[in-house]
Amino acid sequence: MLALDVLRALGEHGFDAFERATRALAGEGGDAHGIGAALAASREWLLQSDRRELREAGARGFAFTLARTFAAALLARRAATALPDAGATRARAALALFASGGLVRIAAADAADVDALLAK
Repeated sequence: MLALDVLRALGEHGFDAFERATRALAGEGGDAHGIGAALAASREWLLQSDRRELREAGARGFAFTLARTFAAALLARRAATALPDAGATRARAALALFASGGLVRIAAADAADVDALLAK
């Protein structure tokens, strides 16, 4: 249910604000860890999912992608602002390890499967 709330909260133009905030947090180093690519994949999924049922079927993966992307942006911010000592090294390592697991969790729902589930 929370994933559906994310879809409703973003509405028609809410993704733009999320993207701006995430990019601002990540700074210049974020794209090296897939933050920009994850944002682009999220936007593409949101624009291509024209049927409400398909959006709802993929909402969980979309919400996980947004959460992982924002978490990576927070780690990128920490890595960029840490003092150049062991703290910065650990912050960069945490970001690299987190991002190595992949940020995108979006899977396209098959329209035929969604229709079969909704058939009466």
